[in-house]
Amino acid sequence: MEKQVFKINENNIKEVKTKRSSNIELLRIFMAICVLVIHFLPSFQANIPFLHGCVGAFAMISGYYLVEKKDNLRFLKFIPTIVFLYVINLSLVLIFNFSSDYKIFSTRLEWIKFLQLGTGPWWYIYAVFILYIFTPFFNAGLKVTGKKVSLILIISFWLTFQIQALLLYSYRPFTYIHNALPTLFFSYLLGGWLKLFGQNVFNYKKTIWISTIVYFLVQLGFHLLYVFLYPQKDDWFDLSKNNGSLLSFGASFFLFASFKIMPMKNYKFIDFLGSISLFIFALHMSTIWFSKFFFHLFGWKYNSDGMYSLASAITFLISLLIYWPYKKYMQGINFLTNKFVQTNFYKKLVVDTQL
Repeated sequence: MEKQVFKINENNIKEVKTKRSSNIELLRIFMAICVLVIHFLPSFQANIPFLHGCVGAFAMISGYYLVEKKDNLRFLKFIPTIVFLYVINLSLVLIFNFSSDYKIFSTRLEWIKFLQLGTGPWWYIYAVFILYIFTPFFNAGLKVTGKKVSLILIISFWLTFQIQALLLYSYRPFTYIHNALPTLFFSYLLGGWLKLFGQNVFNYKKTIWISTIVYFLVQLGFHLLYVFLYPQKDDWFDLSKNNGSLLSFGASFFLFASFKIMPMKNYKFIDFLGSISLFIFALHMSTIWFSKFFFHLFGWKYNSDGMYSLASAITFLISLLIYWPYKKYMQGINFLTNKFVQTNFYKKLVVDTQL
């Protein structure tokens, strides 16, 4: 048997640019808006079951576009992004917290929790980091097991997760913390499978459009049935109200597929909006505090609609403003990385790992 040699490829260290597809970038910004709806309009989003397919669709995009890349150290490349967003978020919170008598946090414990974990949506940032650690194994596993076996394993993984949720939580698949990684994992795997073995699926455009509409109507039907029969039982028969719920995985697929087949030219503006979707996701909960700051500062009468509208505007404004600093920041990171690759230390490291 031929000896397998582990090699550190320079492409694993350097940032590899990917050509953007405007239809997928449009999906990214659409899903970012859906996340705002979920968190800012809870009563409204409760009646739109497909919204909780957004997180899985994000991971599906990653699987589709990363499965063929030799990018084994992507999790390391993601660290500068986490650091950048963390510093921006912390800086803004400090500015708004100490610039008036309005206090975002009033106790040491609240500050500790924020400094350790960020706001609620940051579970996704940390979960993506862990996902990137596993992507080389997922990518290799899909290729080794092949078309049929890999699909059976993905479906089995998803069904096992759902059965476990049914047995323990009466169709509430764990909490966000526990369902985050499984949801991202099997969504990523399905995205990778579609890229490697399922390209012909996207040839049936009319079928996808009709199936998407039917599926979302089925979701809505189950939701209405649930509301009608069990109006006081929030946690029972939870088929679509969670990222990992039974019908959310299908919603992720149909969201991804329907945008993937969308006939669209490439537009730089749409690509730009798609590129700030992660900023919107990471910062939007903090902007609720910032909007409360302005209500307090100007003595406005508090109302939830006004607060969430202002928070949405602040979210988009901050995301737009930090795009170019982030771009320059990443250019600097890539410059330093390229310099590191050319050092004798790195070259020695490569030689040592090949021995």
